[in-house]
Amino acid sequence: RSTLFPYTTLFRSSISSIIDISNLFGSAGSLKEAYCGKYTANMHNAYNGCYSLTKAACGPYVDDMSYAYYGCSNLTRAVAGERVTNMAYAYCSCSNLTTAEFGPNVTDITYAYAGCYKLIGNITIPSTTLQMANAFSGCSNLQSINGNVEYVRNANNAFYYCVNAVIDWANFKWANLYDGNNLYSNRFNGTD
Repeated sequence: RSTLFPYTTLFRSSISSIIDISNLFGSAGSLKEAYCGKYTANMHNAYNGCYSLTKAACGPYVDDMSYAYYGCSNLTRAVAGERVTNMAYAYCSCSNLTTAEFGPNVTDITYAYAGCYKLIGNITIPSTTLQMANAFSGCSNLQSINGNVEYVRNANNAFYYCVNAVIDWANFKWANLYDGNNLYSNRFNGTD
């Protein structure tokens, strides 16, 4: 049930002109599809806990996706739009997520994909990224991680248990890193 509509069962959501949908459909367990409106900018916690959600799309003006799809365990694909800057916890615990794409302006991916153990393929982290603590923690099926990362401040546990991923360390400068504790597990297969 939705927190906004507690006595309504929702199967599909299409919002055309609402700018802020933060906390709108949290825990709407039967919601299967979600499409943000053209002018939506804030998706903070919008679909958190919508465990039946299988399809989702964002509008072109979304900049805050923090916690947007947290725990949406049936979601399989994640795409962040070009204006998205905050993806903290956006897809955390989306256990069936297999593909993910970043927009070019993302600054915070803290816990963004933590616990997405079915996430496969290659990840390219945008150069704008500043925070990435636990970003891919537990993504044991990732194949490679790369990007031109120079300004990251916090990368604590960022690649923890990414045991099958190969990281192109040449593009990770770490000039501003203040927390890189347990960056990856001791079973990591990265290149030096």
